[in-house]
Amino acid sequence: MSPTESSSPSPSRWRKLLTDPGHIRLVALDASTLARELADLQKLSGSAQVGLADAAVGALLIASSHKSNESINLNAKGSGHFRQAIIDASPDGRARGFVILNEESPVIDWGTGVLSILYTKNFEGKHPYTGMVPITDGTLETAINEYYRDSEQLVSRVGFRVRREGERLIARGVLVQALGGADPDELAAIEALSTPVLRELADLVEDPAAFDALAARILGGKTLTLVETLDLESFCTCGTERIERALLLTGAADTLDALGTDPYLEITCDFCRREYRVSSERLNALFSRDPSRLQ
Repeated sequence: MSPTESSSPSPSRWRKLLTDPGHIRLVALDASTLARELADLQKLSGSAQVGLADAAVGALLIASSHKSNESINLNAKGSGHFRQAIIDASPDGRARGFVILNEESPVIDWGTGVLSILYTKNFEGKHPYTGMVPITDGTLETAINEYYRDSEQLVSRVGFRVRREGERLIARGVLVQALGGADPDELAAIEALSTPVLRELADLVEDPAAFDALAARILGGKTLTLVETLDLESFCTCGTERIERALLLTGAADTLDALGTDPYLEITCDFCRREYRVSSERLNALFSRDPSRLQ
């Protein structure tokens, strides 16, 4: 193997496993390469990479347990160094997102705030559902555990291992979740999982054999069956047509005021940082016709 091949990062992926019988689901998530890709799109460095990776791990873990016709939006707002992160994630392993920092906060965490999880069923007649929980201890781990308990009422536990090791960004997580038919002993085993144990498990996701061995042991010697391995990827839905729709929703007065006397309006996608230029002629044409033509 050449030096270039040996140094290339491993693809981000999740592995889904079921205990035998299938009453407990586990998701082993390694989003390190994907998190770095998202951070590079945003031109982030240092602690900003960690904040974005932390939110991406949380959103992907939640998305991993949803159906294929649903999508997840995670919106974390805190008083700490990480002021806000928005991540869109889907059950097919795609994610996009950005983070905003509070540079004045010296403690590298979320402080206190609110975590909102919106999931949308992507077919006609179904309204989005939003669950909101407080961020109380500076971590999204605790908030997501509260979300599962209060909003989805599922016996579930998550653990994160997100950090920087030199130039390397580590973004790993684990979800252990009861499914239908779980008996009281199985529910109690999940509820008894401590944060240190879950973090230790998350640290092993890059080593499937070690992960599976520890997972089986902490769940009372259960046999685990691999049911899915999925590579993860970034995505964005921006495009000229979407930008023009957004401008129509903003309205002619505000849009043309932002344009001023410039020959074009510059707009940057929050997620992928792609830049769009809409000329003054195009703006005048947009606002001189029926906006429904762009819907």
